[in-house]
Amino acid sequence: MHTFAIWAIFDGIEENGLRLRFATDSDFSFVRETVCHPSTVRALGDTLESAQATLEQLWAEGLDGPGMRHFIAETEGKEAIPVGYLRLLYPFAWPCSLWLSFIAIAPSRRRQCFGRRILGMLLSAAARSDCVEKFGMHTGSSNAPARRLYESFCFRCVKCEPWQNEDGTRDERVTYCRILR
Repeated sequence: MHTFAIWAIFDGIEENGLRLRFATDSDFSFVRETVCHPSTVRALGDTLESAQATLEQLWAEGLDGPGMRHFIAETEGKEAIPVGYLRLLYPFAWPCSLWLSFIAIAPSRRRQCFGRRILGMLLSAAARSDCVEKFGMHTGSSNAPARRLYESFCFRCVKCEPWQNEDGTRDERVTYCRILR
């Protein structure tokens, strides 16, 4: 499957009152507020300056590159409310692999199972696709909520390596993978 065609699998999927769609320029303020929120920055071991610079660089590079797409998760209905932001990469790390490069839930929407629902939607869509064989992501070993979420979906740790976060703290970067076929 051509790299551009993979993205159509994820755009517009709806499940359990949530919809995934391509991000647009008008989403930038929501994404910035979510990505650069102090709790998000802290969970990633990042600095505010680094988080802002990375986001601005990735946004400036375009929302629809061949290997990366930005998505918004929002509630369904006339008054759709954005609840999360994610970046997907394809292919990445391994052939025929989908990579969850980044996911952040809006601070006001956390602890409402949106991360779980989004990951479930991604897995369902990827499993229906003939071109995604593996699904993976990284997280820090100190990010216990993310690790619990990934492990609850049967992602397996395939690599741990020393890592220095942007804020100077040391951690382990944990690579997770799930074989889909």
